[in-house]
Amino acid sequence: MEKRQKKSFAKKFGIVQKSARRSLRRDILARRLKLQRELEYKRLMRIRRKYVPPYTHCKNCGTELKGMYCHKCGQYALDARQPFWKYILQYFENVYQFDTKIWNTLWMLFRRPGFLTTEFNAGKIASYVHPMRLFMCITLLFFIGFFMVIGDTVDRAMSKLNSETVIDALEEASAEDYSVMASMFDKDTVVAIVVDVEDVKRFPEVFDLIGYAAKDSLSGDIGAKDTVKVRMPSEYLNTFEYMEDWCGVGLYAAGLPQMDEDETLFIDGLLGVLSGYAPLFSLFLVPVMALMLKGLYRKKHMMYMNHLAFALHWGCFFYIMTALFVIAGELWHYNGLTWYVFLGINLLYTAVALHWVYGNDWVKTLLKTVFLYMVYFFIVIVLSGVFFAWALYSQKEIMPSSIANW
Repeated sequence: MEKRQKKSFAKKFGIVQKSARRSLRRDILARRLKLQRELEYKRLMRIRRKYVPPYTHCKNCGTELKGMYCHKCGQYALDARQPFWKYILQYFENVYQFDTKIWNTLWMLFRRPGFLTTEFNAGKIASYVHPMRLFMCITLLFFIGFFMVIGDTVDRAMSKLNSETVIDALEEASAEDYSVMASMFDKDTVVAIVVDVEDVKRFPEVFDLIGYAAKDSLSGDIGAKDTVKVRMPSEYLNTFEYMEDWCGVGLYAAGLPQMDEDETLFIDGLLGVLSGYAPLFSLFLVPVMALMLKGLYRKKHMMYMNHLAFALHWGCFFYIMTALFVIAGELWHYNGLTWYVFLGINLLYTAVALHWVYGNDWVKTLLKTVFLYMVYFFIVIVLSGVFFAWALYSQKEIMPSSIANW
């Protein structure tokens, strides 16, 4: 009796499982069909907007129009009554080959990892921005913004080299020297200094902490540090530069001396070389990833161009996410959470995209994702070092001795 009940239960459970799987497959198929209908509708609307002229006869020669271009004189059927912003949009469409499908392309790039690659491999090219053109546009914008940020960072770092305060001296002092410096002068003055509050807390024998304002706006030009009110020896104030009065006391900060002309010329030249060749260097890395993918998925017998399309789409996503990471790092000072979120999103995106494009099971896909990241980024680090060394070598004639002796 019990065996019959168990068999009956197992049979019913199997039926429920099969029903759930069929229902899940139907839902996936329904979502896929809905997505295809949405894409087809947008494609037809785009075709109608681009290929249905606003009038019936050419304004130049009077020939009846069969499309947006006159087949006799070649004039474009431009609607002269359209708003000014549409003229600007048409300029970018004609010069850079971009139209409204770029937004649909970017949306699908993030919404469905690997979908654009499967569409490209299936021959559906006109509905989206070509992966090579999309990659070149995104990397160009990325490196323009990146080198603007890195240029400001390098300027601050170079200015800080010659700006040593008493805190820097205390950090470099031995235990015996620190004891001498702490007992040499009395803490006879109350001032506000622009430093990291944690640096002040490390030297209680020199500074009495009274209060502080975290990353005060007054210190925005000096690296966004804290404004700390302390009691300290007045003799050490000569290592700071007076700025203004703040809350009834003097506000002091580390001086920011300008780099000399040779250093400025060298830094500008180096950044110019790096920014000029960085987009080409990033483009050179794409075939490297495509070769790795061809090796990892050699049993799929796919053409090299299919792997290259995946590498281009993956590169577009990576550079967009890196730009967001740089923005988040500037806002939250590159804490560990920002880095782990960035790495986790990229790993997850890559795994989903590989699973969608190549069709392996999840275990193989995850293992290949980790292997791909480890090997690829090792290659990137090596090639980046060679690229940076070449950029330094190209500027050797103007390299100042202060930098050569680092």
